[in-house]
Amino acid sequence: PEPKFLAMFIIVLTTSQRMTLEWKNGNVQDELRCSTNNPRKSVLLGNFRSFHDEVSFEACPLLKVYWLRLIVDEGHSMGKRSQNNSIQFASWITAQRRWAMTGTPTPQTASQNGLRNILGLLKFLQHDYF
Repeated sequence: PEPKFLAMFIIVLTTSQRMTLEWKNGNVQDELRCSTNNPRKSVLLGNFRSFHDEVSFEACPLLKVYWLRLIVDEGHSMGKRSQNNSIQFASWITAQRRWAMTGTPTPQTASQNGLRNILGLLKFLQHDYF
């Protein structure tokens, strides 16, 4: 749906699978780079390079709405060291507040790996310090 349509709703639910699929289209900055008048321009999209002739490139509408809250279930996965596509996509979404919900404790917070998980989670939450 169009961003204007999405913005009309108080709650919009999506899945991590949808975020993974939308990740390949890149973020809004990638869309702006692709919209230049240079046909056959090599553009870095997300983590891969693509050549566009007259292909219409458009970022996901979820990225074009300023959300009040972004709430992610299984939030403990947002702190993993190796980012996956859905984590990166969720980080591109503009929101005033970010919540990470989980019933799974962050593993071994006293160890070095546990501290990395917390650091990754704080980066996803876009804490002012990070």
